[in-house]
Amino acid sequence: MVHPMGRKFTFELLSLCDNMLPWRAYEVALVNRVVPDDRLPDGAMALAECLAGWNEWQLRQTKPVF
Repeated sequence: MVHPMGRKFTFELLSLCDNMLPWRAYEVALVNRVVPDDRLPDGAMALAECLAGWNEWQLRQTKPVF
């Protein structure tokens, strides 16, 4: 995970072990999206349904790229 956030920021994050707010985690590319607590179940289901709609073989082919 060093590459997207940068070595200095990653070292600071691991060294200090501070809690991070969700929006900050999004800003530094630690997470892909942030949703309010009350929309979390719906957001997770929407993402799962989207992924479930893809061809399994094609989805598996994209994973090694990243």
